[in-house]
Amino acid sequence: CSDKTGTLTQNKMTVKKVYIDNKLIDGEEIDLNDEVSNYLINSSILCNDSTSKEGVEIGDPTEVALVNLGHKLSLDELSIRKSYARLSELPFDSDRKLMSTLHHFNDKYLMFTKGAFDVLLDRVKTIKTSEGVREITYEDKQNIINSNKQLS
Repeated sequence: CSDKTGTLTQNKMTVKKVYIDNKLIDGEEIDLNDEVSNYLINSSILCNDSTSKEGVEIGDPTEVALVNLGHKLSLDELSIRKSYARLSELPFDSDRKLMSTLHHFNDKYLMFTKGAFDVLLDRVKTIKTSEGVREITYEDKQNIINSNKQLS
């Protein structure tokens, strides 16, 4: 999420760009028919404790921005959360710098994690792309780092 000016003046953030499948795209141009994009947006809603309904936003500004992106893409966070039952949560803390949630969906267990860029990237072992899930490469990590710099 970006828009630090809005955060400082209004305590509100908006997702402007999203890194999906080795490229930066505008948040509102996400194609939910694309499996990787759909997975990312759903995970950003599931690993999230905020709500945003009819102009009432409750939660951390970053989390609200992620839910609002889902709304712009015609998704409803309550329906998604109902489909993927949350079984457990490791809340964000300043030492771990991550938040993780465990969900049950279609007889599978899924864990979603979000947090500090550097902490996450150090832990990533695999990456989901349009070709499927594979080990992350040095080149992948460099592309992610360069894209992150563009957002700063």
